[in-house]
Amino acid sequence: MSSIGDLLNRFIADDADERIAFIQDGRQVSYAEAAQRIQGLVSFFTAKGVRPGDRVAISLPNGVDFACCYLSAFWAGFTLIPINQKLSADDVAHILAVTKPALKILDPVDIAEARPEKITGTPVWPDDEMLYGVFFTSGTTNKPKGVCHSARALIENAKAFNRLQRQGEDMRMLHVMPMGYMAGFLNTLVCPLVAGGTVIIAPPFDAQSAMTFWDRPMAGNANCAWLSPTMVALVTRVTRSKELIEWVGTHITHLFVGTAPLLPSVKQDFEKLFSVRCLESYGSTELLLISGNAPDTPEKQGCAGVLLDKTEININPEDEEISLRSPYSYKGYVHDDFEAVEAFPAGAWFVTGDCGEVDVNNCLSITGRKKDLIIHGGMNVSPKAVENALVQFPGVREAAVIGKKHAFWGEEVVAFLVLEQDHVFEQPAIRQHCLGRLNQDSVPTAFHVVPDLPRSSTGKIQKHLLRERA
Repeated sequence: MSSIGDLLNRFIADDADERIAFIQDGRQVSYAEAAQRIQGLVSFFTAKGVRPGDRVAISLPNGVDFACCYLSAFWAGFTLIPINQKLSADDVAHILAVTKPALKILDPVDIAEARPEKITGTPVWPDDEMLYGVFFTSGTTNKPKGVCHSARALIENAKAFNRLQRQGEDMRMLHVMPMGYMAGFLNTLVCPLVAGGTVIIAPPFDAQSAMTFWDRPMAGNANCAWLSPTMVALVTRVTRSKELIEWVGTHITHLFVGTAPLLPSVKQDFEKLFSVRCLESYGSTELLLISGNAPDTPEKQGCAGVLLDKTEININPEDEEISLRSPYSYKGYVHDDFEAVEAFPAGAWFVTGDCGEVDVNNCLSITGRKKDLIIHGGMNVSPKAVENALVQFPGVREAAVIGKKHAFWGEEVVAFLVLEQDHVFEQPAIRQHCLGRLNQDSVPTAFHVVPDLPRSSTGKIQKHLLRERA
């Protein structure tokens, strides 16, 4: 069976009426009901003149309608252009100018006329290698660029991750990522739906919703969730109810963490409070999910898990830069002209720009970004190693380390620190702390205390802004 058929047959199977696909605000939507909503959207788009292969831009709030729009593209062969609602107006205008969609769905009112329709007969699914979607990067340093993916790559990647996690129809995924972003689509929609599980849809996470974060997973009886490190840290700080803490420890079997590096201290604090392991993973928009920890993966600090099926890795012995070859890789980039896609050859190695190592148990650890590597007096300095040492110092909540040009050393090591409330910074003490854990070249020569660190919409620290500040 095709990859698309394998996914969508779940919506028209004999037991589709009995199984729940989505829960939102207490409302349960069965697989059969979702299928009728998908069919209605397909008819609506077709009536608007959209044909297989045409592009449809979607930017909606998290919800069943957005999820069914995604599924309608699998159903009818449209190419989706999901747009993250957190992007700037300039970035959105750029995406629309580049892709020139046949239809734009940028507000719920744009699909208000679509009505559910009964499924008649057995649908003929599009080809697996169709250009399913173009996923645009966040555009934090340059204009967003589009990453093109086939339907097969997305569905088969989700299935491979589910196999690693031994996930099946009992999967009940809490969804708090923005749906217009890859993790809000692949990780938290496709993975549970491919498994035949349930998606419990909540609004995108923010500081205000952290106070009531566990209400929806409790109401929907969730057993797994995807969180960013920032979410993990905030939920840990604000959750005080013993009842909630106990519920999390007895019900959440898979707490996945991705999109950015997870500080050891944040991981330890969460696990100590909730008695639930944080399962770190590694992925990219180009290669999708690459590796992950499962509940039975041996614990190792900083381990991003084992590689997914059929994914190959090569690490440059000189600078530890990671290259990967994956059956789930992207088809190419779109920059400024959709008709001039920069194709990525099938079976080629993808150079990630990340540095890392693999141990004897095939555990992949990411040690930093090649472009972030600091060379101090001819010696390589890993910013991540310095950051890990800094956050072990009492009172330091977060740290980011960059290299600054220096006339003698080439680069000096500069640290930006976010302190715990009311903590008094003492530079001699933290320097001595670093000297006990790092070589001399890695000890920062300058420290800057800041209220917070600049981050992208996916939670990654924007070090280019720190370099400008330095």
